[in-house]
Parts: sequence; structure tokens; C-alpha cells
Amino acid sequence: MLDSRAVKMRADEDRHQFQGHPDRKIREAHVFREHVDVGPKDTALRARTGTRARDGERGQVPAHATRWTHERAVARAAERVWRDPETQRRLRAQMQRLHQGDPPSSLRVVRYLPLREAVGSDWRRYVAGHTAGSGGLRESRFTEHSVVKAVWKMDDDRKWYLQTCYPQVQARPDLGWPK
Repeated sequence: MLDSRAVKMRADEDRHQFQGHPDRKIREAHVFREHVDVGPKDTALRARTGTRARDGERGQVPAHATRWTHERAVARAAERVWRDPETQRRLRAQMQRLHQGDPPSSLRVVRYLPLREAVGSDWRRYVAGHTAGSGGLRESRFTEHSVVKAVWKMDDDRKWYLQTCYPQVQARPDLGWPK
């Protein structure tokens, strides 16, 4: 099931890669191009210079450049975040905005869940990344308080698509984590 979910997610990403960007340069949907189909060299380069794997362009240098080590992990994480009751509540709230006249392209839902909850007890096997700081480049240090960040956006056909989904090193105390 997770393998077929990953195949569907890849197809959705291909359909939505330039959604919302008329200049067609910025790849909007980028789960696989930026966070799955990359290796240690890619995350190290992104952490040092901000160079994105999905298009080779330099962007903002992230605090942590992270990736999934297997596509089944991102499929599992996205599925669990999608089914989370709070995610569903937020999706319904966004649908209310749509019914009130907001354009579909303005709707999005951003959710965080602890990696253990989103991926399972073996989550450490499926996350990797690099962090660049004053001490130089190092492998990212995920903890029990690390989370997955997932962002869904609505397309012009009024269908939700996963814009991004990646492991995030930092805890989210603003969201009550660690608990």
C-alpha cells in the first residue's frame, strides 16, 4: 500500500511542480525532488550554500537540510498527518474559506507531527540530513522531539496536493512539543 501511495504522490508532484508560479522556474511541489531523491551530498550542499536539489538554484540556506531515506517513510508520514483529526479540522476550515469565495490557490494547510507518531517507532532509520553552523558542517541530530512538517495546497481544480513533507530537526515548543 505504501509503495502505491508513493507512486501516486510522485505523479501528483509531477502534475503540480509549477503550480502557482507563472515564470515556471520555481518547482512548487517538491517532496521527492528535494527530500527523497537526494543523497548526503545534496543535503550537505543545501546546508552550506542553499542550493536546492530540485532545480539547482540557490535559495535560502536552511537551518537543517533534511531528507527521507526511503519513499515509504514519506508516504507513511504524509498519510498519517493527512488522517490526523487536527489536519482534517483545518482542511474543513479551509474549505469554508473556499465556499466563502477565497480562490483555491490561496488555501493551504501546514501541519507538524512528532516523527515517532508520523512514521513509527523505527523513524530514525528513515531520516537524515546536514546542518551547517559556526562549527562547520555536520550530520543533523534528530531527537525524540523532532517532527515532520507537511504542507498541502489546493490547486485550481479544487484538489489538495502535497506541496512538501520533510523531517524537521527542531522541536516545536510553540505547538506543545516536547510534551
